[in-house]
Amino acid sequence: MKFYVLTQKQDVGCPLGMLNGVLVDGFDPDAHKANYGLQPWYANPARGLPHQPFPDTLCFVTKDPKYAFAIRSRIPFFYIASDALIEACRQLHVSIEDAKRIDVLSRQGKKVSALDYWVCTFVPLPLDRVAGEGSVLEKAGPVHTRIRRLHVRPDVTDDLFRLAGVPADIDTLVCSERFRDRAKAGGFKGIEFTDVDAFDWPPARSPEEQMMRALSGEPVVHPI
Repeated sequence: MKFYVLTQKQDVGCPLGMLNGVLVDGFDPDAHKANYGLQPWYANPARGLPHQPFPDTLCFVTKDPKYAFAIRSRIPFFYIASDALIEACRQLHVSIEDAKRIDVLSRQGKKVSALDYWVCTFVPLPLDRVAGEGSVLEKAGPVHTRIRRLHVRPDVTDDLFRLAGVPADIDTLVCSERFRDRAKAGGFKGIEFTDVDAFDWPPARSPEEQMMRALSGEPVVHPI
């Protein structure tokens, strides 16, 4: 079975980069001014602590004018995914750790999307369970491993997954051909699918190098 790397694709309602919003418990127009990083869905991943179940009353308060994407992340914290994508995950083999419906609202309390959204997390797969013969991996400090080339093992059966222990700039999702076909049939927006065997994994770059690359107009990979 073939596998694909998911990256962000720009389109109407599908911004590149990090979403301009804050996940809070209940609607708060001034959420961006509060110390929201103390909430467990932000603090626990940042501190390496176990995930606590999402409450039922979460709201993503955003400055972005419109959303139409199928999925975006706030790595390493959580993903915001459409109802259709969550349904696809539940019909395929995908290990969702936690998922709750959320309101996605402007700071004026108005809906910014015709889609219904969830906040979710996925159980990450260790690289040694995914990387097959011909993969090239490099240690990047005590806890991270960079990918230079990835060939997915033939015994991997997951249809959508994230990888454990990779740096944030390559912490993106990988999917099976089954999931890609389902996504294309469902018209999922804001996703680019690249054959994992052909994907050009970016090397480590300093913030200055990343800025110079962006200013030069070179294409930049945006993880989902």
